[in-house]
Amino acid sequence: LASGSVAIDAPPLSRTVEVPVTAVEEGQDYNAYVSCRDNAASPNPQASNSNSQMDVTYDVTPPSNVDGFPRIGSVTTQAVTVEHQLQEPGTYYVVVVGRG
Repeated sequence: LASGSVAIDAPPLSRTVEVPVTAVEEGQDYNAYVSCRDNAASPNPQASNSNSQMDVTYDVTPPSNVDGFPRIGSVTTQAVTVEHQLQEPGTYYVVVVGRG
């Protein structure tokens, strides 16, 4: 479904890598196998792979407004300024329509 790698060349010897995946399904269990080798001229591979189990759960909670938002700022005949804050990363949309 996916693979990726990250080089760890200098201390601290810790890195995080995000591996894009495709075709995973919510509610299914998967395994992630991790292997490594050193950077020697003739690389020495890890003796055995590490295995981590994963549960796939999608974010099913929609974002919500932070208290006091959205706020309308300046209004001109050409633009409306909207200040908005969400409690999680997301996209907000603004539609201006006539009242009445």
